[in-house]
Amino acid sequence: MFSFSDDTSVAILERRRASSSPWTTVNDGFATLVFHAKVTADNKKNLGIEPMTALKSHQNNLAALVRKSLDALPIFTPGDLELDLPGMLKRRKPDFISVTQGPGMRSNLAAGLDTAKGLATAWGIPMVGVHHMQAHALTPRLKAALDRHPGSEFMFTDPAASMGHTWQPCLPGPEFPFLTLLVSGGHSMLLHSKHLTDHEVLVSTRDIAVGEALDKIGREILPEAWLSDADDMSYARLMSDFAFPVDYNSDPQTVQHEIDVNAAYQPPKSRREEFEKPDNQFGWHVKTPLSQTKDLAFSFSGMVTGLTNIFKTRTRMGAFTELERRLLAQTALSVAFEHLANRTVVALQALEKSGNKISTLVVSGGVAANKFLQHVLRSFLNSRGFDYLHIIYPPPSLCTDNAAMIAWAGTEMFQARYSSRFDCEPIRKWNMDSRSEDGGILGLGKYRRQEDYHYANVDILPHQISSPSSWACAQELFEGPIVLMPKDLKPYKD
Repeated sequence: MFSFSDDTSVAILERRRASSSPWTTVNDGFATLVFHAKVTADNKKNLGIEPMTALKSHQNNLAALVRKSLDALPIFTPGDLELDLPGMLKRRKPDFISVTQGPGMRSNLAAGLDTAKGLATAWGIPMVGVHHMQAHALTPRLKAALDRHPGSEFMFTDPAASMGHTWQPCLPGPEFPFLTLLVSGGHSMLLHSKHLTDHEVLVSTRDIAVGEALDKIGREILPEAWLSDADDMSYARLMSDFAFPVDYNSDPQTVQHEIDVNAAYQPPKSRREEFEKPDNQFGWHVKTPLSQTKDLAFSFSGMVTGLTNIFKTRTRMGAFTELERRLLAQTALSVAFEHLANRTVVALQALEKSGNKISTLVVSGGVAANKFLQHVLRSFLNSRGFDYLHIIYPPPSLCTDNAAMIAWAGTEMFQARYSSRFDCEPIRKWNMDSRSEDGGILGLGKYRRQEDYHYANVDILPHQISSPSSWACAQELFEGPIVLMPKDLKPYKD
């Protein structure tokens, strides 16, 4: 369940083993997305996300999406947990509910969190609160599980190819450790992801996120016709479409597209070229942020100021043409994405010096869907000797905020024996770094793990409990999971 910012989303995800063997890695078994739907608040008149409009959208749409999802629950079969819903065939009860707990606007998060608590209480099942950015980092592992054909190490390339029995090796999900570049409208950070709950922030932004920076520039320089015809207020995406008018993001194979990309960006051949940018044919240039330093930091506010000043100055001069406007859009994207690539290289070099050679980079978040970003990252990393680095991007549908990634992150946490206490709260600021003062993901989430048992010596065993709801109530009474043990046995811990 996802209730964050202006997106309301609900998903039902099923993960199964390919055989009866126990889980060993993330690449065991496969996943099926049984249901997935999303509603985005209409913020067009606000020229951006307005908190109350977004909250009203959550309140109006979340319950309806949950009700719709119930129709997609698998039909009950003997041996399943039973969910008896009025006017419906008996359904299989979910094993647990996962929900976005933070970071974000508390009121918006609370809409989803309170709904999840109510369902978990009514159905007598656990709940897992999920860190929003952790879910983004794990999305490629979700994609691999969805792609994996049951009982096989191969997958169909696409539905049409399956008719001709054309197969392609199924790419495995990334195993820890790997680097995670999270780029969105609200976040820009580079993580050393060492374990499911152990992430180290290597680089974060000093001011604003890359998505917010590009939104601000796009809102300023895009032609009025582009703004008025837009279906949403993703100015960064609109600016990318404007910068590369040959439908760059949907048809990367066209010859014209290749010419546009090569003309718009070639990686600097040396460190000197990085910070000595020549003027273009219109007499201006924009420097890559922090190019003269090796600081492990992102900074985008200065780039926004520089580009908007160029736009305003050239407009006042009356010399601003459509060609120059397009070049300004391309420059904004080039500078922002080269800055991301440059700091990634600095971090990789620092890791190598400390004996940590990373082979995989996961790029996730809304901005990760941008094909030009993918071109710039690959080109820049290759030019600096990191051509061996495997870069993984989720598909565009999973880059933006969605409930499927929350369901998957909750699944990984649940299978690692984590669940959330029912007194957990929405978290506005939640540092992912395990070394932070707050303790990272496990520091604020109010998780409990399977080891945190309360023991009761009784005459019956857990499988003899007839009422799952009574069992859940007992768990809440003891504020943790319970292990019932025969009176002649003693627990291994108090």
